[in-house]
Amino acid sequence: MRFSLSVAASLAVVVSAVPTSRTITPSPTVNILNTTFIGNVSGGIESFYGVPYAQPPVGPLRMKRPQPLSAYASPTVRATATPIACSQLGSTSANVVQGEDCLTVNIQRPSDLNSTAAVPIFFWIFGGGSERGYTARYDDSGLVEKSMELGHPIIFVSVNYRTNIFGFLGGREVQADGVSNLGLRDQRLAMQWVQDNIAAFGRDPTQVTIMGEISWVDFHSFAHHYRGGQ
Repeated sequence: MRFSLSVAASLAVVVSAVPTSRTITPSPTVNILNTTFIGNVSGGIESFYGVPYAQPPVGPLRMKRPQPLSAYASPTVRATATPIACSQLGSTSANVVQGEDCLTVNIQRPSDLNSTAAVPIFFWIFGGGSERGYTARYDDSGLVEKSMELGHPIIFVSVNYRTNIFGFLGGREVQADGVSNLGLRDQRLAMQWVQDNIAAFGRDPTQVTIMGEISWVDFHSFAHHYRGGQ
Protein backbone atom coordinates (compact mmCIF):
# COMPACT_ATOMS: atom_id res chain seq x y z
CA MET A 1 0.00 0.00 0.00
CA ARG A 2 2.90 2.32 0.84
CA PHE A 3 4.45 1.67 -2.59
CA SER A 4 1.13 2.42 -4.38
CA LEU A 5 0.75 5.74 -2.61
CA SER A 6 4.30 6.71 -3.54
CA VAL A 7 3.74 5.89 -7.22
CA ALA A 8 0.48 7.84 -7.24
CA ALA A 9 2.16 10.86 -5.72
CA SER A 10 4.95 10.71 -8.30
CA LEU A 11 2.46 10.53 -11.16
CA ALA A 12 0.58 13.51 -9.76
CA VAL A 13 3.78 15.56 -9.77
CA VAL A 14 4.58 14.54 -13.35
CA VAL A 15 1.07 15.31 -14.63
CA SER A 16 0.96 18.70 -12.93
CA ALA A 17 4.31 19.58 -14.51
CA VAL A 18 3.16 18.90 -18.08
CA PRO A 19 2.15 22.17 -19.81
CA THR A 20 -1.31 22.22 -21.38
CA SER A 21 -1.97 23.32 -24.96
CA ARG A 22 -5.51 24.49 -24.21
CA THR A 23 -6.15 27.95 -25.63
CA ILE A 24 -8.70 30.23 -24.03
CA THR A 25 -10.46 32.38 -26.62
CA PRO A 26 -10.78 35.94 -25.34
CA SER A 27 -14.22 37.52 -25.24
CA PRO A 28 -14.84 39.93 -28.13
CA THR A 29 -15.25 43.61 -27.28
CA VAL A 30 -16.42 46.75 -29.04
CA ASN A 31 -16.37 50.36 -27.88
CA ILE A 32 -19.51 52.43 -28.41
CA LEU A 33 -19.94 55.94 -26.97
CA ASN A 34 -16.96 55.36 -24.65
CA THR A 35 -18.49 52.15 -23.28
CA THR A 36 -16.92 48.73 -23.79
CA PHE A 37 -19.41 46.00 -24.67
CA ILE A 38 -18.25 42.45 -23.99
CA GLY A 39 -19.78 39.68 -26.08
CA ASN A 40 -19.25 35.95 -26.37
CA VAL A 41 -17.80 33.72 -29.06
CA SER A 42 -18.96 30.25 -30.08
CA GLY A 43 -18.27 28.24 -33.22
CA GLY A 44 -16.53 31.14 -34.93
CA ILE A 45 -19.44 33.54 -34.30
CA GLU A 46 -19.19 36.56 -32.02
CA SER A 47 -22.47 37.68 -30.47
CA PHE A 48 -23.46 40.83 -28.61
CA TYR A 49 -26.93 40.63 -27.06
CA GLY A 50 -29.17 43.39 -25.73
CA VAL A 51 -27.16 46.43 -26.80
CA PRO A 52 -29.36 49.51 -26.15
CA TYR A 53 -30.01 51.76 -29.14
CA ALA A 54 -32.29 54.26 -27.36
CA GLN A 55 -32.93 55.70 -23.94
CA PRO A 56 -35.16 53.45 -21.81
CA PRO A 57 -38.82 54.25 -22.68
CA VAL A 58 -39.84 54.47 -19.04
CA GLY A 59 -40.68 57.26 -16.62
CA PRO A 60 -41.19 60.53 -18.53
CA LEU A 61 -40.38 58.71 -21.80
CA ARG A 62 -43.09 56.08 -21.33
CA MET A 63 -45.40 55.92 -24.38
CA LYS A 64 -43.27 58.62 -26.02
CA ARG A 65 -41.13 58.70 -29.15
CA PRO A 66 -37.81 56.89 -28.73
CA GLN A 67 -34.91 59.14 -27.82
CA PRO A 68 -31.34 58.56 -29.03
CA LEU A 69 -28.53 57.81 -26.63
CA SER A 70 -25.71 60.26 -26.01
CA ALA A 71 -23.93 57.97 -23.54
CA TYR A 72 -24.30 54.69 -21.67
CA ALA A 73 -24.59 54.53 -17.90
CA SER A 74 -21.66 52.15 -17.34
CA PRO A 75 -18.13 52.14 -18.82
CA THR A 76 -18.32 48.36 -19.26
CA VAL A 77 -21.36 46.27 -20.23
CA ARG A 78 -21.48 42.48 -20.59
CA ALA A 79 -23.72 41.86 -23.60
CA THR A 80 -24.10 38.09 -23.22
CA ALA A 81 -27.51 37.60 -21.56
CA THR A 82 -30.87 37.01 -23.23
CA PRO A 83 -32.34 40.50 -23.80
CA ILE A 84 -35.67 41.57 -22.35
CA ALA A 85 -38.59 41.31 -24.77
CA CYS A 86 -40.84 44.33 -25.15
CA SER A 87 -44.19 43.94 -23.37
CA GLN A 88 -46.56 42.22 -25.77
CA LEU A 89 -49.72 40.25 -26.31
CA GLY A 90 -49.01 36.65 -25.39
CA SER A 91 -46.26 34.73 -23.63
CA THR A 92 -42.58 34.28 -24.49
CA SER A 93 -40.14 31.45 -24.03
CA ALA A 94 -39.40 30.45 -20.46
CA ASN A 95 -35.99 32.17 -20.40
CA VAL A 96 -37.24 35.45 -21.89
CA VAL A 97 -38.47 38.23 -19.61
CA GLN A 98 -40.91 40.90 -20.79
CA GLY A 99 -40.54 44.56 -19.82
CA GLU A 100 -40.68 48.13 -21.03
CA ASP A 101 -36.92 48.82 -20.93
CA CYS A 102 -36.41 46.74 -24.06
CA LEU A 103 -35.09 48.89 -26.91
CA THR A 104 -32.03 46.86 -27.83
CA VAL A 105 -30.31 45.21 -30.77
CA ASN A 106 -28.46 41.93 -31.11
CA ILE A 107 -25.36 41.79 -33.29
CA GLN A 108 -23.73 38.60 -34.58
CA ARG A 109 -20.62 38.55 -36.74
CA PRO A 110 -17.87 36.17 -37.89
CA SER A 111 -14.98 36.14 -35.43
CA ASP A 112 -12.30 36.17 -38.15
CA LEU A 113 -13.45 39.13 -40.21
CA ASN A 114 -10.81 40.87 -42.28
CA SER A 115 -10.74 44.43 -40.99
CA THR A 116 -10.67 45.79 -44.54
CA ALA A 117 -13.34 43.48 -45.99
CA ALA A 118 -16.56 45.00 -47.31
CA VAL A 119 -19.05 42.96 -45.29
CA PRO A 120 -22.77 43.85 -45.60
CA ILE A 121 -25.13 44.20 -42.66
CA PHE A 122 -28.34 42.17 -42.55
CA PHE A 123 -30.88 44.17 -40.49
CA TRP A 124 -33.73 41.93 -39.32
CA ILE A 125 -37.21 43.11 -38.20
CA PHE A 126 -39.34 40.37 -36.66
CA GLY A 127 -43.03 39.95 -37.51
CA GLY A 128 -45.97 39.32 -35.22
CA GLY A 129 -48.80 41.54 -36.42
CA SER A 130 -47.51 44.43 -34.25
CA GLU A 131 -48.70 42.44 -31.24
CA ARG A 132 -45.81 40.11 -30.37
CA GLY A 133 -42.23 39.20 -31.21
CA TYR A 134 -38.72 39.59 -29.80
CA THR A 135 -35.13 39.23 -30.91
CA ALA A 136 -34.35 36.27 -28.66
CA ARG A 137 -36.34 34.10 -31.09
CA TYR A 138 -33.77 34.73 -33.82
CA ASP A 139 -30.31 33.46 -32.96
CA ASP A 140 -29.03 33.50 -36.53
CA SER A 141 -25.55 32.20 -35.99
CA GLY A 142 -26.46 29.55 -38.58
CA LEU A 143 -27.15 32.25 -41.16
CA VAL A 144 -23.82 33.91 -40.41
CA GLU A 145 -22.05 30.56 -40.61
CA LYS A 146 -23.64 29.84 -44.00
CA SER A 147 -22.55 33.22 -45.31
CA MET A 148 -19.00 32.36 -44.26
CA GLU A 149 -19.17 29.00 -46.04
CA LEU A 150 -20.29 30.76 -49.22
CA GLY A 151 -17.42 33.20 -48.98
CA HIS A 152 -19.74 36.20 -48.52
CA PRO A 153 -19.83 36.86 -44.77
CA ILE A 154 -22.47 39.10 -43.24
CA ILE A 155 -23.18 40.77 -39.91
CA PHE A 156 -26.63 40.01 -38.55
CA VAL A 157 -28.47 42.72 -36.58
CA SER A 158 -31.93 42.18 -35.08
CA VAL A 159 -34.01 44.84 -33.35
CA ASN A 160 -36.42 44.80 -30.42
CA TYR A 161 -39.22 47.34 -30.83
CA ARG A 162 -42.36 48.12 -28.86
CA THR A 163 -45.40 46.05 -29.75
CA ASN A 164 -49.07 45.90 -28.78
CA ILE A 165 -50.45 49.01 -27.01
CA PHE A 166 -46.95 50.22 -26.13
CA GLY A 167 -45.96 50.45 -29.78
CA PHE A 168 -49.17 50.80 -31.77
CA LEU A 169 -51.78 52.49 -29.62
CA GLY A 170 -54.48 54.29 -31.64
CA GLY A 171 -56.94 57.12 -31.09
CA ARG A 172 -57.33 60.86 -31.64
CA GLU A 173 -55.43 61.69 -28.45
CA VAL A 174 -52.48 59.59 -29.56
CA GLN A 175 -52.47 61.29 -32.96
CA ALA A 176 -52.72 64.73 -31.37
CA ASP A 177 -49.77 63.97 -29.07
CA GLY A 178 -47.67 62.75 -32.01
CA VAL A 179 -46.96 59.36 -30.45
CA SER A 180 -48.62 57.00 -32.92
CA ASN A 181 -46.73 54.04 -34.43
CA LEU A 182 -44.04 54.08 -31.76
CA GLY A 183 -42.93 50.61 -32.82
CA LEU A 184 -42.09 51.90 -36.29
CA ARG A 185 -40.28 54.88 -34.81
CA ASP A 186 -38.25 52.46 -32.68
CA GLN A 187 -37.23 50.58 -35.81
CA ARG A 188 -36.12 53.79 -37.51
CA LEU A 189 -34.02 54.84 -34.53
CA ALA A 190 -32.41 51.39 -34.47
CA MET A 191 -31.52 51.84 -38.14
CA GLN A 192 -29.99 55.22 -37.30
CA TRP A 193 -28.04 53.59 -34.45
CA VAL A 194 -26.60 51.12 -36.95
CA GLN A 195 -25.57 53.98 -39.21
CA ASP A 196 -23.88 55.76 -36.32
CA ASN A 197 -22.27 52.81 -34.56
CA ILE A 198 -21.82 49.75 -36.78
CA ALA A 199 -18.35 51.01 -37.67
CA ALA A 200 -17.37 50.01 -34.12
CA PHE A 201 -17.82 46.42 -35.31
CA GLY A 202 -15.48 47.12 -38.22
CA ARG A 203 -18.12 47.49 -40.91
CA ASP A 204 -19.34 50.01 -43.47
CA PRO A 205 -22.76 51.52 -42.60
CA THR A 206 -23.50 52.15 -46.29
CA GLN A 207 -24.05 48.43 -46.89
CA VAL A 208 -27.25 47.63 -45.00
CA THR A 209 -30.01 45.34 -46.21
CA ILE A 210 -33.30 45.56 -44.32
CA MET A 211 -35.43 42.42 -44.17
CA GLY A 212 -38.36 41.18 -42.14
CA GLU A 213 -41.14 38.65 -42.12
CA ILE A 214 -44.89 38.56 -42.57
CA SER A 215 -47.14 35.57 -42.13
CA TRP A 216 -50.80 35.07 -42.90
CA VAL A 217 -51.56 35.91 -39.28
CA ASP A 218 -49.62 39.17 -39.62
CA PHE A 219 -51.34 40.04 -42.89
CA HIS A 220 -54.78 39.34 -41.45
CA SER A 221 -53.99 41.49 -38.40
CA PHE A 222 -52.81 44.44 -40.52
CA ALA A 223 -55.80 44.12 -42.84
CA HIS A 224 -58.12 44.06 -39.83
CA HIS A 225 -56.65 47.31 -38.50
CA TYR A 226 -56.70 49.05 -41.87
CA ARG A 227 -60.35 48.12 -42.34
CA GLY A 228 -61.11 49.87 -39.11
CA GLY A 229 -61.64 46.66 -37.13
CA GLN A 230 -64.52 45.46 -39.29
